[in-house]
Amino acid sequence: MVICSQLPDNDNTSVTNLAEYLAAEVIEQHGLPTPLVWVEHYPEHEGEIGAYCLVRFSSWKLEEVCLGGVWHYRVGSPQWSPLTPEQVMALLDGKPHASEQVREEMSLTDPRSAGRPGHDQLRDDSRPK
Repeated sequence: MVICSQLPDNDNTSVTNLAEYLAAEVIEQHGLPTPLVWVEHYPEHEGEIGAYCLVRFSSWKLEEVCLGGVWHYRVGSPQWSPLTPEQVMALLDGKPHASEQVREEMSLTDPRSAGRPGHDQLRDDSRPK
């Protein structure tokens, strides 16, 4: 399981906008087996409530792509589903089949799971070039 947290004072591209690139780089650099559980985390900051999302990728195959003249890895397209702190704790506790239980508890067919609420515009406008 990987928890990818947004740095509170980050003025650069968000973890949401780079999810498929960050996941691929972490998997490649650390030799992690796939599929794995990827959780995106936005901590409480300047009065905003913190949030967790389970991120599912359409493919775990590492693909090399060139961004701005630099070669990077990426995995398939991401989909986000909100997680409660209790669901995150269940995943962290290492309970058998916890990730399957969490996925069953969430409605992954809900149209809102296709993107992270409030962040879809960022993905379209701030995509790395």
